[in-house]
Amino acid sequence: MSTALLLIDLQHDNFNDAELERCRDHVLDKSNRLILAARDAGSPVVEVQTVHTADKHTWALNMLDDDQGIAIEGTAGARRLDGLLQPDLCAVKTRDSAFHDTQLAEWLREHDVDRLVLAGRAQA
Repeated sequence: MSTALLLIDLQHDNFNDAELERCRDHVLDKSNRLILAARDAGSPVVEVQTVHTADKHTWALNMLDDDQGIAIEGTAGARRLDGLLQPDLCAVKTRDSAFHDTQLAEWLREHDVDRLVLAGRAQA
């Protein structure tokens, strides 16, 4: 069994206010350091991205309420942070859970992963 690093929501739209933008470079640097440490330890790295459709089909209730979508497929806001090192797997999600309707659980089982280290941009 092994440990995997999961990087959560390191996308441009998740750093779109002044305070978060101020922290972006720090989060990016620390995330890249974690990626390098995981690789040195032989652990896989998974990037989890939230991506929504423009037609609002996948939007969360709060996005629908204020008619403000984020991380819309094909937009600059949905792109991963510039300079983030490449993962072994990129799992795309449309809900808060990285496991809901994604290939993540199956991929982790196939790679005998039994522990996760989580890092990234947490949603409040």
